[in-house]
Parts: sequence; structure tokens; C-alpha cells
Amino acid sequence: MRSATPEWREEFKYWVDGDQARRIISAIKPFAAPDPHTDPSGEATYTVRSVYYDSPCFDFYHQKLDGLRFRKKLRVRSYGGSGLTPHLFLEIKHKRGRLVLKERAKLPSRLGLIALTTNAPSLLAGPDLPAGTIRVAGRFMWLTRQLALTPVILVAYDRTAYVDRSNADVRLTLDRKVRSLLRPAWEDLLDDADLQPCTNGHVILELKFSGRMPQWMRSLLREEGLMQRSISKYCMSLESWMAHLRAPSALPVSTAGD
Repeated sequence: MRSATPEWREEFKYWVDGDQARRIISAIKPFAAPDPHTDPSGEATYTVRSVYYDSPCFDFYHQKLDGLRFRKKLRVRSYGGSGLTPHLFLEIKHKRGRLVLKERAKLPSRLGLIALTTNAPSLLAGPDLPAGTIRVAGRFMWLTRQLALTPVILVAYDRTAYVDRSNADVRLTLDRKVRSLLRPAWEDLLDDADLQPCTNGHVILELKFSGRMPQWMRSLLREEGLMQRSISKYCMSLESWMAHLRAPSALPVSTAGD
């Protein structure tokens, strides 16, 4: 059963091709089941849409490129196809070396959009929301004010997700068709129009677990000959737009050393 308290966990990422992705899904069936939040009659696939925040100088982007051991990112996430989904998730993702901790606030979508566009966490006090949700949402909005963060890019992709049959905190995901939109408006969160692809048919494999990697994951990596990579959908998507715009003014500017 998934813990209600956020905890640090390992997160490993790999590049795979389409044939490898199909072999992986076939190989893990004895050990992992489709994510219970997906349609059990389908392929355990759903669409993830995230709006990433950053500072005017793109500090989060440069911290990732510089390989800082301690860093964080802020994003607003929704799950599903086009159209307003029932909920938005405000996430503060902390990184400590190989370990990841995610704080998350689940909000009704319309309420969340109003609170975000006005940066008014007080709007969340009225509804019957858990104290932990209000606390994380308040911290999210406080950080956007303190660090002058604004929405930078919308990143969407199609995720196939599986969970360990004996431990729901152990997850394997395959992310396809990563696409993005620079400087999105909030209504863009709901649409696929004008999104630019950036993975060229490749698939991102992610393994997530706490403590020791399960043996079936170790066997999978060995059989496929996979090597861990540093993959950031945020950085990758932003750099794709840099190349697309081909203008010095479009590049994130670092103030390091100023």
C-alpha cells in the first residue's frame, strides 16, 4: 500500500527504443501489473501534462545542467486527454543526489487554476481540503513569489505505467511522444495544438523504488544492456525550443559569477 507520507526514493532513467519497450512490457508481466489508475482493459497508458516553473534567469534549468546535488523543481500536473480534468496537482520535487522526494497537493481543477492565476492560497481555505494539501499548495505559491517563478513550458507525454505486484511503491514507467509548448497560457494545459515533439521516437524508461532495487528490475537492466542516463524532460524540452527558435535571445541566461 502506498504511504500517505512522502518519502525519499530512488529514481533511475534510461533511453530505450520501441522494440525494447515492447520486450520490457512482456518481460515484467509476472512481476508487475498495470497501474490501477489506468483502464485495466487497455495498455495501462495515459497522458501526463506538466507546466514547469522557473525564474527569470532559468535557475532550475542551470542547476540541473551544473549537476547540483541538492535542487528542486516546481510544476503543475494533470492526467488525461484534452479538456479540463477533475484535478490538478501542485508538485514540489526535491532532488538529493539519486534520491527524489515529491510534495504534492491535489486540488479541484477550477479552484486550482483560480488560486494559481491569482497566487492566493487563501482561496483554498474555504473548501473541505486536507490540511496537508493546503500546506503544500501554500508552500508552492510562496516559493513562486519568493523566487519570482513563472510558468515556462508545458511538457506532455504518453505514459505506460506498471507497479510491482507486491509493493505499489515500486513503479516502472515508459514515456513516449514527449512534446512541449513554450510560455504556455493556462488554457494550453488542456490542448495538444502547437506542441513540438522532441524525442524522435525514443522512449524514456523510469524505475522508481525505495531502498534496494528489486531483482526483477536488475535482471531487466542486465538482459537489455541498459545504462543509466541523466534525463530531464524539462531541460530537454526547453533545449528543443532553443534550437527551434535559433535566436540568442531565446536562450536561458545564467547570472552565475555576476
